[in-house]
Amino acid sequence: MNKEPVVSLNYLRGIVTVAVMLAHANLLIDSDLFHGLLIQGWCGVDFFFILSGFLLYYNYQSHLNPKEYAVSYVKKRVIRIYPVYWIYSIIVLLTAVLIKKVLNMDLINWINLDFSGIARSLFCIITDNVNNERPIIPPAWTLPYEVFFYIVSLSLILGGKQIYKKVLAVWCVLIVFVNIVVPVNNFYIAFLFDTLFLEFVFGVLTAFLIEHVKNVPRNSSVVLLLTGIGALAVAWIGTNMGRKAFIDINRVVLFGIPFTIILIGVLFLEKTNNYLKIRGGRRKHHPVLDYLGKISFSLYLTHYIVIELVSRGTKRMNVSIPSLLLFLITSLTCLFVGIAAYEVVEKKVTVISHQILKEKRP
Repeated sequence: MNKEPVVSLNYLRGIVTVAVMLAHANLLIDSDLFHGLLIQGWCGVDFFFILSGFLLYYNYQSHLNPKEYAVSYVKKRVIRIYPVYWIYSIIVLLTAVLIKKVLNMDLINWINLDFSGIARSLFCIITDNVNNERPIIPPAWTLPYEVFFYIVSLSLILGGKQIYKKVLAVWCVLIVFVNIVVPVNNFYIAFLFDTLFLEFVFGVLTAFLIEHVKNVPRNSSVVLLLTGIGALAVAWIGTNMGRKAFIDINRVVLFGIPFTIILIGVLFLEKTNNYLKIRGGRRKHHPVLDYLGKISFSLYLTHYIVIELVSRGTKRMNVSIPSLLLFLITSLTCLFVGIAAYEVVEKKVTVISHQILKEKRP
């Protein structure tokens, strides 16, 4: 049987996606606006990695036939990422070509639009982040991490939990070894042992914890949640202020651990009852937060290009708009585009993809 979905995770996904969007708007519109405080919202991707690890282990169903489960698992991962991502990438490419012809302006200047650059972008192959190379859709730099973690996690589907634990343990040891003892220069090898993969493992460990700890007092859950939020706030503000003590700390420690504590606190709160249920045991849903979670993938993939278009467009037309007003207009435009992309593209493409691959919708 499928486990009951954790409602609050969809809310968190939406909230964190908005934080990433606001971070890019603050950075690209005016980095001095709000003293750059929102720019640290980029740390939201650390939460996405943790959440991916949690959901994969939490939703694992050991009673299913391993081979059939593996096929279904691969289909669902492909459907979730590629069709929608390809369509958005093609739209961005066509937009870039049009802008180049009409305005003689390069919209995409973070990757070479040759066969290699386009292929690596479309198939989620790691780009050279050290030299500021990004995919056609820049926030999609996270997708190769997601894809590779999914590949590693086939060991869970095919071999079971014991094999998976051993695979993750060896991987974690190698990550620590490569980053501390023998750092490598090749960015493909460095990618395989990037410390960011530890955040996926944090998510897996969180799922293991939730699975085995049955009862946690509500007050303890609240303390965990507030501790995580406090630690995140300290890391956020310290990094924003440019304090060396914070900047020198690996982001996995700086943001990954607080986000993990927040996730544990939220999960225990939901598990032990109290804030998502009303009388009669029925769940109380929050439509706005729920919808924000649903559109999060489309919003994540579309917002950066929208911000670039607005930012460059206003500069090119020499239009003088107060930074705060431009920030608000841009942010609302991103939300509108994200909603439209979800309704017009993602929902329909996802249905069609399930039909083509003959995979039941969850």
